[in-house]
Amino acid sequence: MKLLFRIISVMLLAVLMTSCTEEYPSEESTIIPEITVIPDTTVIPEITVIPETTVIPETTVIPETTVIPETTVIPDTTVIPDTTCIPETTVPIETTIPEETHSNLYDPDLSLEDAIRFFSEVCLDAEYVNSGDPSLLQKWNIPIYYSIAGTPTEKDKEVIEETARTLNSIEGFPGMYPSSDINPINMQIYFCPESDFAPLTGYQSNGNDGFVTFWYNGFNEIYSSVICVRNDIDQELRNSVIMEEIYNGLGPIQDTKLREDSIIFSGFSAPQAMTNTDLLILRLLYHPALVCGMNAEECARIISQLYY
Repeated sequence: MKLLFRIISVMLLAVLMTSCTEEYPSEESTIIPEITVIPDTTVIPEITVIPETTVIPETTVIPETTVIPETTVIPDTTVIPDTTCIPETTVPIETTIPEETHSNLYDPDLSLEDAIRFFSEVCLDAEYVNSGDPSLLQKWNIPIYYSIAGTPTEKDKEVIEETARTLNSIEGFPGMYPSSDINPINMQIYFCPESDFAPLTGYQSNGNDGFVTFWYNGFNEIYSSVICVRNDIDQELRNSVIMEEIYNGLGPIQDTKLREDSIIFSGFSAPQAMTNTDLLILRLLYHPALVCGMNAEECARIISQLYY
């Protein structure tokens, strides 16, 4: 009986073991759908989605990238009438050329020929010394320090000061200033009777309202002068005489017969200011290019280069 029980037990155990060994492999080997999952890992439709990656219509968009009508727009970029504007750009250039070609000495109302003629008349022909004969250029190369003596009026002094200021504005002019203790007097201005002219200047006056004489060295540089103005004439005439004699004493010693409006006109007149031509003569005379001792021909050649 015991033997039978053992046999049955062994058989039952064998059956149980057999069922266990068959069940475990069956669970591992049957999980094929989860491990291989061919439909999930090979999802061909999603990986190769050709319609989305190649989208040829969107990347090439030929009509938009080659919009020739918009990029070339020939009518807008070649607007010749607006960019060239020939009538507007050339007109200013033509009108400014005459101004740019003239020197700062040029006077549109005075030709080069007249400028040379006026200059030669008053600067290269002495009024009382060798009258009518060409002379050499003479001017001041040192500052002028003037004194006033005799019986001047306050207006006389004002005219002298104003004349000095005008002269000091001329380029190349050495300057005209009141004398002081430290500067020697080299221009003496007297207001006196005509009878005192000869003793003061060394020349006899023939009814003149004013008179000037100056001294120069061997280089034709003026270094001293004396001016006399009658003290018995009216103030308006005195004003004109003061300016005339100072002007003559700077180098243009000859009065002009060619310009009636000049401060140094040889006929009777009483201008109250120097004209533009009067000032031009001084600007030419005191230009550094014109040197003391030059003759008329040399001066004319230099003036032709300066006045244009």
